[in-house]
Amino acid sequence: MMSRVNKILVLLLISQLFLIAYVYRPNQSSGPPTVHFFTDVDAGQVVGLTIADKSQSVAMKKEGDIWRLSADPAYPADTKKVEMLVKKLLTLTSSRLVTRTISSHNRLQVAEDDFNRKLTLTLKDGETRQLLLGTSPNYKTTHVRAADDDNVYLVKDLAAWEAAVTPDDWWDNNYLDVQPAELKKVILQNSHGRIELSRDRDNKWQAVGMVAGKELADEALNHFLDKACLVQLSSYLGRDLSDQKFGLDKPLADLEIVTAEGSIRLKVAAAGDDKKDEYVAKVSDSPFYVTVHGYEINPILDTSLNKLLVDKKDGEVAKE
Repeated sequence: MMSRVNKILVLLLISQLFLIAYVYRPNQSSGPPTVHFFTDVDAGQVVGLTIADKSQSVAMKKEGDIWRLSADPAYPADTKKVEMLVKKLLTLTSSRLVTRTISSHNRLQVAEDDFNRKLTLTLKDGETRQLLLGTSPNYKTTHVRAADDDNVYLVKDLAAWEAAVTPDDWWDNNYLDVQPAELKKVILQNSHGRIELSRDRDNKWQAVGMVAGKELADEALNHFLDKACLVQLSSYLGRDLSDQKFGLDKPLADLEIVTAEGSIRLKVAAAGDDKKDEYVAKVSDSPFYVTVHGYEINPILDTSLNKLLVDKKDGEVAKE
């Protein structure tokens, strides 16, 4: 017969075996499996993106390093914004399986013909991958299903509003975009006359026709240059149209910006009596004619040389 001590030792051994089995049981530390929706796709393969809801869609295509809207005319898209969404899609994961049943797809709005958003990625080889975005239980999560899979998952940090379906949500609003530090010369002709500014050998701005006893005011000058270098559009009118059609042959303002890379010319005209706070604009390095809001273009229309000057002795802004 086993002694009392041996019985205790056997019980301790059995307890240890149970403890080891519990600690090292399958999937103890791994948790639910994580699903990657685009495991075999990288950003360099993606050349097209289409976003649709049940009534409309917008399509974009990549040309070199630039994204454009696929519709004719192919307006420039906000490349940074498109690539941010593509990156988010390619890195999207979830470990929260909601349902495996097809009967739940309509309720969660991830069915083939009943969805909140359908996103289609087109790859270089012509292959397409689709992801369906459905309902959102809260503002932080969304139901998602890959088009070739019946399983529906809950994902974080991806909402339907990030996948807008109207073109104006995706086009590049920066119509004229030059870094002020790159400027060598700026010439402006408007109703107040002509302004010609250029950098001297010491990289200091000088103005042609500057009155004795005056100098350029840094704050006013920098404000004008910042506004002249960045003009955002409100809408596209079309491409390869005529200046005469919009009155740009006799512009309200004619701006020329010169950098080491060359010069860009911006012409501005009134949009019409029914659009009193909008203007038509055309830059020389773009085939597109656009409209811009008054607050975008007023610094170019209203600036005069006198407004950029101060008296050398007291620093007060000169008055016209």
